[in-house]
Amino acid sequence: MALKPIKFDSGQVINMKTAATGTIAKWDGLDQTAGLLVRSTTGRPKFIALETGTSTGTSVFIDVLPVSDQVYFEVDTDSNTADSYVGTKVINTDHDTINENETSSGYFLICENVGAASDKQSRGYFSYVS
Repeated sequence: MALKPIKFDSGQVINMKTAATGTIAKWDGLDQTAGLLVRSTTGRPKFIALETGTSTGTSVFIDVLPVSDQVYFEVDTDSNTADSYVGTKVINTDHDTINENETSSGYFLICENVGAASDKQSRGYFSYVS
């Protein structure tokens, strides 16, 4: 699991084309390069993969969810969670985790933590408006 939509995501699924090389896993954060989907390395993901797509020389189409502040997500964190992070905006570390320690230019609003701190999961919204 990574960036998993859990509420308010129905009716928003679209089918898009991936780049011709690489693997995109279900729940990966995605960006676009030259109009094709690629895994997000840093920065704000534009889409979330809803299925796995493997392309070896040929692009494939996969279902994705556009990132929106209307969709509630369960996300993996890069370290143990803490109650002090609830209510803060953080950034993503890569295509499948958030960095709850980095709040200077955050865009993922943590609303709650899930399970024990060592489970490393939180829930919230992507919010691209400061």
